[in-house]
Amino acid sequence: MLSWEALLLLTTLLSALVGAETVRFERIFSPRGADNPDPDIFLGYRLPRVLMAVLVGAALGTAGVALQAILRNPLADPHILGISGAQDLAGSWP
Repeated sequence: MLSWEALLLLTTLLSALVGAETVRFERIFSPRGADNPDPDIFLGYRLPRVLMAVLVGAALGTAGVALQAILRNPLADPHILGISGAQDLAGSWP
């Protein structure tokens, strides 16, 4: 059975390979050139976006755990402190 870390690594790699332009894994680390745009696509565009999505997801999870620990309530959500109202206000700001 796969651990959570292995599953995260596998899905991160697969999501960085999938897109409008097909990127082949074996061509990622080959020399760059006009006939091989795969390294530029993978390392320049897809990998940073996927890693940022993983970091943002981890930060949101950590914020949720911190909120539940501070309130000592395992069912705590942002509506308790009015955080969601501030989010709505920030989302409607021009």
